[in-house]
Parts: sequence; structure tokens; C-alpha cells
Amino acid sequence: MYDDKYSVEAPRSRARRIGTLMALWALLVAGVLLWQAWHYTGLFARFAEWQFAHFERMFPAASIAGITTLLSSPLIFLLWRETRRHRRRYGRPTRTARLMRETTITRFLGLMTVATALTFAVLLWRAYATGEPSKTQLDALPFTAGATVQEAQLDTNAWVLTHRLGNYEQRALFSKTYTMLAPVTETIDATNMKFFLVTDAKLPAPATQQRVQGYVREVKLPGGFERLFTNGGYRIDRPTYLIYPNAESALRPRLGLAETVMRFGVLMLLAFLIHRIHYRRVRRRYKESLNPEV
Repeated sequence: MYDDKYSVEAPRSRARRIGTLMALWALLVAGVLLWQAWHYTGLFARFAEWQFAHFERMFPAASIAGITTLLSSPLIFLLWRETRRHRRRYGRPTRTARLMRETTITRFLGLMTVATALTFAVLLWRAYATGEPSKTQLDALPFTAGATVQEAQLDTNAWVLTHRLGNYEQRALFSKTYTMLAPVTETIDATNMKFFLVTDAKLPAPATQQRVQGYVREVKLPGGFERLFTNGGYRIDRPTYLIYPNAESALRPRLGLAETVMRFGVLMLLAFLIHRIHYRRVRRRYKESLNPEV
């Protein structure tokens, strides 16, 4: 038992404020990182580039969780210090205090799980809602640096540099796929690239000027793929575009982020379920302390 209720409640109140601030900050950071992942920009993109440079792949869900934890570490440290100071001064908390703490943690993990599930649903809806095929028809591509183009059905003549094939790997939850790309340029000796044709080719072949048909959509290339071409003496002009065989296959990149959020949600759900088991034990002990067996 504590001797002075007021003196105990004051540090408890500080710890609760720090804990609440930490939870809100973590949600904000995770939200910003998700936005950066969608647009492949900012801190998320830089960390992804570092992963490509060292591991030749990236880990999106782990990246979001790791960066969020790192940026929240000052508040985590403050909460740990406040809790430690409180324990040194007043001793171990009562069963009531421990129950309140575990209840707060359970609610936070539950909130994160629900928020992640809702984010996954929104991203999935947005991928399909904004994925309606455009009826616009393009018969030419703007190859000049900085030029942009709206996604559309494409039917044009251009050089396809099949002697400069590149590929990158996309891992799903239980599978992985390889995307093979061939640069599409105005001339055979072009060194600037911004359009890439998704192809089934497995081996390099002589470049040809041919009819290019498909569905063109703006897509930010993974860092490892971009570095492959820049190391070969080429320059990637932004924005970059992929030419898919059809509009349905163009949905794949937009579904990728939804899958990343799903993985993060699975981690949150596991954390919630594991802590829920612990929480039930704490609550059972609390009830037994109120009604001890005689």
C-alpha cells in the first residue's frame, strides 16, 4: 500500500501522459511512413535504398515497425525512466495499478490492430477504386526529361532495349515474383530512360524497333533496379513509367502496399493476442486478491 495517495497519483499521472503521447506519436509516425511507402519517398525510400544496397531487397513491414520504434525511443526512454523513478520512490505498484497499466497496453495494441486493419481495407479499396482502366488512348510517348503522361492505353512504335533487361523481386506473404523490365526509348543509343516495358523475356536479345502495346502507369522504381541501370551508365528520368500488358496487371504495385500493411497488422494482432493472455492472468490475480480464499 502507498502512504500518500496524492504523491503517488502525481507521478502516475505523468507516466500516463507520457504513455498517451508515445502512443499518439507512434500512430502519427506509422501513418507518415505508410504515406511515404505509397509514394516511395522521404525517410522510407532512403531506408529502402540502404536495404537494397546491403541486402539487395527491402523489408517494408519491418522497416515501418523499426523506424517507428526508433523515432519513438525518446518517449519510450522517458516512460521507462518515469516508471523506474516511481518504483524506487514508492515501491512496486499495487495490483490495482498493474491492472490499470496492463489494461492500457491491451487497449493500445487493440487500437493499433484495428487501425491497421482499417488502413489495409482503405488501401485495398483505393487500389481497386482508382484502378479503373483509363479509356484514353496514347499513340506516342514523351521521352524528354521531365515530361509527364497520364495513365492510358498505349499503342505506339518505339525502341525496346531487350539487350538491357533488368529485373527485381517482389516477395508476397507466401510467394515471390520476378518482374522483368526492358527500357523503352526513342532511339537505340538513348542514355536517358523513363519508360519500361514489363516483358516475359528471360534472356537478353538484340534491341528492336517495334510496336509497343499495353497500359502505361506511373510507378516509382525500386532503388536496386534503378541502381542497376545507373551503374551501367544510364540515367533514370523521373517520373518513371511501366508499360504493363494490360490494365489488370497494372494493379499489382498498388496492392503491394496493402499487403505490407497486412503483414504489419498480423504482427500487431499477434502482439495483442499474446498480451491478452498475460492480461487475463493479471486480472485473475487481481480478482483473487479482492476475494481471497479463507
